[in-house]
Amino acid sequence: MEKRKGIVSVIVSFVLIISAALMGCTLDRSGLGPPPEPTPVPRPRPGAGMGEPGVPDSWTAAAYPGFACPADEITLQWNVGDPTCPAGTGPECQTLSVVDNFTVLEPPFTSRQLTGTHSWGSISSNVPGWDGTVSPRFTFSVSHDDPADRGWSNIISIVQMIRNPPAPPYSQRFAFFGLCEPVSGRWSLTDFRLDMDSDAFIRNTRGLGNCVRIVSICYNPSSLSGSLRYDPIIISLIGGDGSMPSRTLSVGECIDGLNLRPDLSYQVVPDPSVPILERMGGRCVEGTTTDPLEPPPYINLDFTLRCDTELPECGN
Repeated sequence: MEKRKGIVSVIVSFVLIISAALMGCTLDRSGLGPPPEPTPVPRPRPGAGMGEPGVPDSWTAAAYPGFACPADEITLQWNVGDPTCPAGTGPECQTLSVVDNFTVLEPPFTSRQLTGTHSWGSISSNVPGWDGTVSPRFTFSVSHDDPADRGWSNIISIVQMIRNPPAPPYSQRFAFFGLCEPVSGRWSLTDFRLDMDSDAFIRNTRGLGNCVRIVSICYNPSSLSGSLRYDPIIISLIGGDGSMPSRTLSVGECIDGLNLRPDLSYQVVPDPSVPILERMGGRCVEGTTTDPLEPPPYINLDFTLRCDTELPECGN
């Protein structure tokens, strides 16, 4: 089986996983993939001494979706919290600026709103002559009316562009997380889910554009701690439309020839031939015991992405 190139390795954050556990065991754990770029470092906060580090993630800004075809609309979203300044509090104290490496925003795009959304349009309509080799990179920064406070350092948000052949294939690794069983309060070691339309998935990957299609799924288990390696597994769509019947995958095998939307839910279970020694893992909800909460077990699969070749709104 030919190896897929361009795999982006997933790094599972313990803090993220514990937060997911505390959201309640009745929710679908939704396999969460990584953002395309690393988590930003701590940023200075308004009103702090110049150069003094503030609380990590004290403000947020990003471009959506995280994976887009040229015809997909890109949207900027931000929440710069509740900064303070000598004149009081509110939008009058700060200005958000956004600059992109394609320089097609009104240079620079600015806003004095604490929270906001700005629809930017698509790459194909805004970047004449784009050769498809560069992904848009957005730089968010906040300045303040008080000249003694230099504001907040930059947040970088990169949109991974997906292209069709003859461009090389792009493959992204996603994690299918074990479900939290409500009765036992422990993670399932035999039932794994990926919900690409869930708020949790979109929050942590910034989602896939409407024109993105999944054309291949490969089973290449990770060696990272917490990743399980059943061989073989069975993957199926949850409430699917028959576009992908249940399939058995051994390690290194792929399902090719797919054309799946980016908003479907998947289930992975061990094949019945696999001996199961334990069916429940560590604790996933707080209880009366002293057992600590544990990150969920997961199984990795690699999704090869392409752009729709039929819908007019996708540039066809």
